[in-house]
Amino acid sequence: MSAPAPSPVMRLVVFFYLMGTIGFFAGTLTLLGPVRWATSALRARGAGQGVEDLVVRGMILLLVAGAAFVAWKLTGRFMAIAGRGRWATPAVTTALACGALLMWMNPRLVNRGEQMTDSGERFVFGPYPDRAALARLKRQGFTGVITLLHPAVAPFEPRLLAQEREAAREVGIELIHTPMLPWISENEESVERIRTLARSGQGRYYVHCYLGRDRVNVVRRLLMDGDASVAEAEKESGARRLGDMPAFERGGIYHFPDGVHVAPFPTDEEWLGYVLSGSVKQVLSLLDTANAEDATWVAKERGLGRQYRMPVEFATIRSFPYDPQQALAAARRAKALPRPLMVHGFRTVSPAVEAFVQAYRTGLPPLPPSLFAEPMEGGPVRVLAPNVAVGPRPTGREFGAYLQQRGVRGIVHAGTADAASRADRAIAESIGLTWKAGGATAAEVRAATAQGGPWYVYGPGLGAIQAELDRQMDPGVP
Repeated sequence: MSAPAPSPVMRLVVFFYLMGTIGFFAGTLTLLGPVRWATSALRARGAGQGVEDLVVRGMILLLVAGAAFVAWKLTGRFMAIAGRGRWATPAVTTALACGALLMWMNPRLVNRGEQMTDSGERFVFGPYPDRAALARLKRQGFTGVITLLHPAVAPFEPRLLAQEREAAREVGIELIHTPMLPWISENEESVERIRTLARSGQGRYYVHCYLGRDRVNVVRRLLMDGDASVAEAEKESGARRLGDMPAFERGGIYHFPDGVHVAPFPTDEEWLGYVLSGSVKQVLSLLDTANAEDATWVAKERGLGRQYRMPVEFATIRSFPYDPQQALAAARRAKALPRPLMVHGFRTVSPAVEAFVQAYRTGLPPLPPSLFAEPMEGGPVRVLAPNVAVGPRPTGREFGAYLQQRGVRGIVHAGTADAASRADRAIAESIGLTWKAGGATAAEVRAATAQGGPWYVYGPGLGAIQAELDRQMDPGVP
């Protein structure tokens, strides 16, 4: 008697079950092997978070595709076999998935190579400790263990926390549970309890999360104010450093040699790994505190600053109407703040960030190139130097509605004065713009625009010197 025809529903159920179990097993091996090796190599070479995410996502896509392919082949084999023998395939994949789950439940296997970091007499940081490690800490005279495991990281951390409580009770060492995941909650109670222990000046504690990396580095920085030995040991903590990153997810990072790092608004993981973990002493935000669109990000940043004792200041640079004096004020403030300093807008490619970089590099009132992406009626406008833009003759309305709104404070007319230029001058001066006759040579235009402004250069003499100005002038944006 032949086997009944396979049901399409049964085929789908078997396929997704096999794909899930195969994917979980293969995913565990991938995370503990290729992903860990690749991310370590990328960080060592200073690759950006975006590059790291792209590589990891590529590995995940390959993993999913491979698991689906294998599951599809095994599903066909399952459906072709009659009787109990067909169940051998899902039994094997289930056993592999259970083995992977047991591995995650045994941090000793996952955390191979992770070491405790001694940060002076009072605090030691590292990965999850098993019973033997807890007994060793007890013998070494530790007062207690501070665990940062969070119940939201299911199913692993709740189970591991229960095991740790039992082991601590058997060993006779105090276990202090201060759950922490900065991107899930504000952790106010946990942070305050850790600070209270630091202020007490008594006891010696082992602080850990699962892997002993990002979360413990956040706590390490929190304790810096309360324990000088922690502050000194932070230099050797192995924390990821902002200065090593060429980019975040929302854009590139520009590193000034004096310890100022201009970045986009960090993602939750980037806040945790590169800002709150100790590689930054101060944050200067360029977000607009009066803009409703920035309100959520401003509130979040202020909350993080209060919660994790990260000094945050705001030096707003509005994009429209744009005021170059705000950029100069932000640059002057940045020069006075502690290093390492992270300065950020929301994205790196933005008028606020471009203006800050220009002002910080040159000390001139800047014109952000991205503000001039939209052309005037007579043609495109280009930024040739931090404080100089060139383009066609403006219409009467464009002197104010276009140029002044984008930060231009003075007009330089290149060429011989005529009736049209005299009419333009009257319009410009009526709305408060400075007027200069720039002459007909590149040297004369450069001299007229060397300081002050920002300047807009146009006129009949511009065409003849345009190429020379292009060679000699640099917009100042990396």
